[in-house]
Amino acid sequence: MTAKDNSSQIIELLKTMEQGVRHLDRKLAEGKIQENLYLFTDLLEAFSTIETQVQENQELEEPTAELKRAFSLIADSYEEEDYGKVRSYFIFVFKKSFEDWFNKVMAAYNNQ
Repeated sequence: MTAKDNSSQIIELLKTMEQGVRHLDRKLAEGKIQENLYLFTDLLEAFSTIETQVQENQELEEPTAELKRAFSLIADSYEEEDYGKVRSYFIFVFKKSFEDWFNKVMAAYNNQ
């Protein structure tokens, strides 16, 4: 696989994640928190896939670590069945971390 092919796959998965984050945001706003654990886990799997591909890029270390922390906070809250925290962490931690990470990954891989 060429670097260009790898970059294209990263960008496509990143765009899919963005759509998933918007969808999850709508569902959480509707109060459908438990019912969307599957969507959260899909986002986590996509993140893990991209994380593996971008781990050599030092510019992405900090935003990747921040997003990983946000995923962890939400996962722990789901585990504890504290759905108020799930929504709060999503709004106040995850969305900002995701946006920052998304923009930096896009900038790093969109022109390759």
